[in-house]
Amino acid sequence: MKDYRLALLLIGLVVIVILGSGIYIYSEKNTATSVQEINIKKVKKTKNKDLVPASATNAACVGGRLVETASWSMPDELFEISSIAWLGKDKIAAVQDQKGIIYVYDLASKKVVKRINFGNDGDYEGIAFAGGHFFVMRSDGYMFEVEQSGKVLKEYDLPLTAKDNTEPFYYDAAKNRMLIGQKDGEKGLASKSFFAFDLTTKKFNPKPVYSIDLKDNIVSCGSVTAVDPGKGKKSGKKKNSKGNANIRPSEIVIDPKSGNILVADGPGQRILVLSPEGKPKYYLSMDKNSFPQVEGMLFTPSGEFYISTEGAKGQAAKISKVRVELY
Repeated sequence: MKDYRLALLLIGLVVIVILGSGIYIYSEKNTATSVQEINIKKVKKTKNKDLVPASATNAACVGGRLVETASWSMPDELFEISSIAWLGKDKIAAVQDQKGIIYVYDLASKKVVKRINFGNDGDYEGIAFAGGHFFVMRSDGYMFEVEQSGKVLKEYDLPLTAKDNTEPFYYDAAKNRMLIGQKDGEKGLASKSFFAFDLTTKKFNPKPVYSIDLKDNIVSCGSVTAVDPGKGKKSGKKKNSKGNANIRPSEIVIDPKSGNILVADGPGQRILVLSPEGKPKYYLSMDKNSFPQVEGMLFTPSGEFYISTEGAKGQAAKISKVRVELY
């Protein structure tokens, strides 16, 4: 009888141990799941003014951001400021996309100090200053060489059209050439191209000197999943017919210190950074309220970085001095 009771006691102890182990494993599993759910909720509630990729995989596409250090509000006549160029001595030349006027803005006095009429109304999207002359780019592929008096020395009919929407425009002093890029292009285009116009020979090179492949991992991941984590909404970037990120370049400049090429995507509120060879490296994010649509960029010879932003509802256009903060 004692042996029988002892056997029952041992069986009971085994059952208790088994049940206890099961409860412990179940508890650990649920605890881990709960912690994971809490962490996910914390990520969803994270606040950040900058647009950043939604997933950890795409986080590598954003390598830094723009930080505004000074700004100058533009007068109403430059509400649609579309491009800027450095003239030296605190002066910046600008055009807007409706009038054939070159505006000279003085950063020190904070006002337009000169207006140079050079042509009829038109969609003027780019300006550069080289060899003592202005070069102005119209969105339909026409480039104007203008004296400082406003006299048009020559009008160049380049093999680009309104479908290309030639907004990016930059004087590459190191190679004495103009860089001219596509904002748009034919429907279904797989890349956005940048061409060169040699100022020595005054000839256009039909072969692109740089191209942005819309299927490139950096180019596509930087916008398709870009969200404001505070709202959890997609950023509204356009996609091409194949579902890739459709970057719409509004300006191009070359950093004189690093040699990196910066391509502004005004509608996308971001800047794509390319290597000196033209390979995509990462995006720079920006505060969408401070920079509703970046249309112009310039570097001074000493490396100071300025951008121009079109006006928005209840907000004047402006020129900003910025610095790049890398992550």
